[in-house]
Amino acid sequence: MRALVATPGGLVEAVVAAVLLLGSLVAGVLAVGRRGTGPVALVALFGGFTVILLPLALLVTGSISTRYALPLLFSPVLVLVVGVAVAPVRALPKARGRRIVASLIALGTLVVVGVTVPAGVAVAREAAGPGYSAATCLTDWSRGKHVTGVAQFWTGRGLQAYGGGSVDLLQVNFDFSVYPWLVNLASYRNARVSYVVVATAGDAAGHTDYWGDDLTNLGAPRDIVDCGSYDIYDFRGLPAADVLTEKVDASAAVQAAFRGFGW
Repeated sequence: MRALVATPGGLVEAVVAAVLLLGSLVAGVLAVGRRGTGPVALVALFGGFTVILLPLALLVTGSISTRYALPLLFSPVLVLVVGVAVAPVRALPKARGRRIVASLIALGTLVVVGVTVPAGVAVAREAAGPGYSAATCLTDWSRGKHVTGVAQFWTGRGLQAYGGGSVDLLQVNFDFSVYPWLVNLASYRNARVSYVVVATAGDAAGHTDYWGDDLTNLGAPRDIVDCGSYDIYDFRGLPAADVLTEKVDASAAVQAAFRGFGW
């Protein structure tokens, strides 16, 4: 916040956001007091409750992910848009009000199309392309080996998604415990882990790996394959592979029991 208000533009943004949040809260209180059931009242209730409950939920859960706070940005705008669009219509003759609403819908449609179509074309072009080219190295190395590896979230998710059929990566923390985020726990069951993918540079968003002593304590791998933005630490046939397997398997069993799977 201090960095935001340090510039004139940032200060204006902060003031506008504060006015919208306060206005959304006031609209919600008025909707409750008047016991309104119309569209404006319902949207005002949504905005007011969002402004009150979402910060409390973030504090209680201890979340530091700013994406979960996005409703604080769009709910006050939604209250403003609905209030401005609907309230004047009620004061106009029915035919004229319908024309105004139709014009607003048409304008909104044009704006949405203008914003989403270029983005959709870019996504389609990317999907038709080679995909995540960094996965080629891991795909080529793992082909025919029937091996399972581990990687941290930001490094492994793209490799697993865009790698070939031979790529089998499990998502772990720095200590090789299961990181149960957007994964299927069943894939960890009875897995034999024999290699580790270690990022050598941050991704496009600057995310980097941290392994600490847990990786070095495994000892020297039989080979380290240089794949540019990441290395493959190959522990096949070494005692370290058994250590890796035991850590991942034990952690997966704990996560499964916590969720009531009863392995």
